Amino acid sequence: MYSLVNQLRDRIQCYTFFLSHALSVLSSTESGPLLQQPHPPGPVPFDSGLLFRTNLYPFMQIEKLLEWQNLVFVLPMVFALIMLAISMFGDAGSGDHDHELDSHHFEGDGVYTAEDVSTDPSVLAKMFSALGVGKVPLSILAFCWLMIFGFTGLLLMNFHFDNLLLRLPNVLFSGGLAFLVSMVTTAVIARTIGRFLPQMESYGERRQDFINREAEVRYTVTSNSGTVTMKDKYGNLQQLQVVLDKSCEGNIPPGSRVVLLSYNAAEEAFSVIPVKQLEAISS
Repeated sequence: MYSLVNQLRDRIQCYTFFLSHALSVLSSTESGPLLQQPHPPGPVPFDSGLLFRTNLYPFMQIEKLLEWQNLVFVLPMVFALIMLAISMFGDAGSGDHDHELDSHHFEGDGVYTAEDVSTDPSVLAKMFSALGVGKVPLSILAFCWLMIFGFTGLLLMNFHFDNLLLRLPNVLFSGGLAFLVSMVTTAVIARTIGRFLPQMESYGERRQDFINREAEVRYTVTSNSGTVTMKDKYGNLQQLQVVLDKSCEGNIPPGSRVVLLSYNAAEEAFSVIPVKQLEAISS
């Protein structure tokens, strides 16, 4: 595979060399045959300037940043800065109602301990958990991912091909690599921040503090997986992994209001029950 890539690279270099040589001769003011100065026999020397630029000055030029292939990475960074400005100077709000319920609502059959919860999170739920969803506020995760994705993509695009025909594949390569880098880096940052959030009174709270509180279903809740969103007592939007409580009948669709009954630390998931069903049980 490595040799095949090298052969392909050598072919592209040769074709680009002869093409650039032909264009330079045609655009020259001096008349003469195309092969007036043929290249000496032997391998064509590699000139990095023929294929890509490695100097960093285009990275800082406004006209370069406004090119379509760079806007793919500039716009996420702009959106991240807008999110930061909104969080600093205003609160958009999501209409969540995170009030705690009275303890008598959980008397009788509606109460289950953490040992009663059996979860088998889906692949999507595991991916969200690995990225740090539920451990760090979504606003922090979104800001980190957008900034890392945009900066990494712009940095990779600085090594772009001068040939316009090769520009699109380079955008796809830079975007794919930037996506992987941003996912891994954001996950590392989220896990690092998540270790300190429970100890920082102004930013986070323990998972047990979410029990007996309401949340809104974002992704359908089943006996194996589900996701809800809610605001903690400090106003941070949290996205939590949940499963159906044993007393529930049928899945809970998105947009429904549920109550978090208990937490399984081993599976990192809450058991939930619809608010209407809980009110019917308590009455």
